[in-house]
Amino acid sequence: MSEFLKKRNYPNLTWWKSSLLCLLSAGLLIFSVPKWNLFFLAWIWACPISLVIVSPKTKLRGAFLYGWLTGLAIHAGGFYWLQETVERFGNLTPLISWGIFFFFVIASGLSYGIFSILVKILLKTPLPFPLSMGFSIVLIESFFPHLFPWNIGMSHWAFPLSIQSAEIWGCSGISAIIMIFNGIIFEKIAGDAGWLERTKKMEITAKVAAMTFILLLLGGALRMENLGSNEKSMPSLKVGIVQPNISIEKKKDPSWGLRNLWLLQSLSSNLQQRGVRLIVWPETSYPFIISRDSKTDFENSRKRLGHLEVAVLFGALSHGEGKIYNSAFITTPDGKLIGPSDKNNLVLFGEYNPLHDLLPESIKIRYPEIARRGLSPGSNPVPLEYEGIKIGVLNCFEDILSNYTTKVVKAGGDFLVNITNDAWFGDTAEPWQHFALSVFRTIENRRYLVRSVNTGVSGVINLLGK
Repeated sequence: MSEFLKKRNYPNLTWWKSSLLCLLSAGLLIFSVPKWNLFFLAWIWACPISLVIVSPKTKLRGAFLYGWLTGLAIHAGGFYWLQETVERFGNLTPLISWGIFFFFVIASGLSYGIFSILVKILLKTPLPFPLSMGFSIVLIESFFPHLFPWNIGMSHWAFPLSIQSAEIWGCSGISAIIMIFNGIIFEKIAGDAGWLERTKKMEITAKVAAMTFILLLLGGALRMENLGSNEKSMPSLKVGIVQPNISIEKKKDPSWGLRNLWLLQSLSSNLQQRGVRLIVWPETSYPFIISRDSKTDFENSRKRLGHLEVAVLFGALSHGEGKIYNSAFITTPDGKLIGPSDKNNLVLFGEYNPLHDLLPESIKIRYPEIARRGLSPGSNPVPLEYEGIKIGVLNCFEDILSNYTTKVVKAGGDFLVNITNDAWFGDTAEPWQHFALSVFRTIENRRYLVRSVNTGVSGVINLLGK
């Protein structure tokens, strides 16, 4: 049995005290990530729930329920923007959108219930408590099915030195490091308070973890210096980013199509004068559907992408063989059209309806908005090549998908472009969380990432995560 279970004078936790501690943990974690960015809270967020999990009164069932409560609060608070987004994006009624939101919160919250059970079980093994915390969070973040990936390591997105080891073990590895120190801090607090007996194993674990963390920082600093030196010899391409800040209402209104296009062209003309060679427009920024067989720009001068002397990478809907795709193309100065590169991962209920084939025809006829099939996904990532450089396209939320981004790089992406539209989320935390997660993709794959967002956080992130 683990020495950690030698408890003495442990607090008498009633169900409501335990529940408050769980909610406190949830609040600390929520405020540690964007857009609040109180990153230091991530190092102590799990201390309150640890007090509940370790309690002699908390059995396996209790550990699961209290963990689930924590997960419910984390996902309800962290994804508060989801209900309105689903309603607007999916053209759904408030009743259905709230139902989807509550289902998401309940299902996603289970991850922390499972996390708590794992930690409780590992208390009865020789594995030190801090390591059991790190091990459990890696399992949950890596294997639990998440509709929207959400890593604890995201809290440190603005501190590149502390996250360089993500190249080895991804964002979940950073989460593990943070959780290990949560365990160490909890042991220190509980030991000093007389709730737990301090053991030599605890002290050794704390010292080894501290030394390992220092070595990781030193290794990260050396890696950054080495990559920074090599970066100067890499091929370069001067890129301009257009963020038009067009509202969802104007994007959806066909009467605004040409005016939106003129705005994009006007902003691009300013970039052209500054000597850029490639301009990036956001997701579905081109307001007309393009045939997948098109190899040249539109002949209709009003719809032309041209009028520019530089290439433009843009997002647009494309159609072919009776299907519609969310795609990216490049138009060259001489009027050629390169592409498409299709979005492979569609938004559930927003871009496609998985229940379409299961619904009876009467429902499809009576409720066409709810029953519509939606878009078709691409089959594989296809880089767009321009001037000998292959551009890996991440459409919409694909830049938060670690495995898919790696797949795009392996397909030949010399650098990455994310075209997206965060206007759906308004002035919420989502655009900042989206940007924070994309930082880890640059470190994991050591590729530049150019982000063009209709409304949100545009920018360029280098291969160091800066």
